[in-house]
Amino acid sequence: MNAEQCEALELAALYDEKRDKQNTRLPVWSLLIGLFSIFGYAAFQSGLAGYIIICFPPLSACVGRFIGHSERVLNKAKRRIYKIEAKSDYDGYEHENEQDASDEHGSGSHLLALRDFVLLTDTIAIAAASARLIADHLAPLIAVLVMVEGFAIIKTCIWMRDLPAHKPPPQREDRSHRGTILPGA
Repeated sequence: MNAEQCEALELAALYDEKRDKQNTRLPVWSLLIGLFSIFGYAAFQSGLAGYIIICFPPLSACVGRFIGHSERVLNKAKRRIYKIEAKSDYDGYEHENEQDASDEHGSGSHLLALRDFVLLTDTIAIAAASARLIADHLAPLIAVLVMVEGFAIIKTCIWMRDLPAHKPPPQREDRSHRGTILPGA
C-alpha cells in the first residue's frame, strides 16, 4: 500500500468521523430537552421530591463536557481534512469553510446555541430551587445552592467553549518542570 492509498483511506475515515460527530448533535438536543422536561416536572412535586431540580445543572454540565469533547474531535478531523486538501492542491469544502469562518468560532452557531440552552435551563433550575427554598423557609441555603450550581455552570462554559475549527487549539503551559531542581540552580 502506497502513501496515496493510505491518505485516501484516512480521508474516508475522517469524513466518516465528521459525519458521526455531526449526527450526534440532534440526539444531544433531544436528551437535554428531555432531561429538562423531566426535571422541570419533578420540580413541581410536593415535598423533598421537588428538590431534584438541584441535580439538573451538574447533569447538564456532564452532557456539556461530552458535547465539548465531541466538537473538539470534529474540529480535529476538519483540520486534518483541510491539510489533506491543501497537500493535494484541492479547494474543497473545508477550504471554503475556513475562508468563511471567523477567527473566533469553530462550529458555527451549533455549539453556541447549545451552550446558551444549557445556561438558560440551568438558570431556570436554580431559580426554581431557590423559590422552593424560600417557600420552605430555607433561604440561607440559597447561597450554598448558587455556589455549587455556579461551579457547574462555569465548568459547562469551559467545556463548551467554541474554538476555531481550522486552527490548532491553544497549547497548555508545560508544567512538568515545576518542583524539579534545574541544573546549575
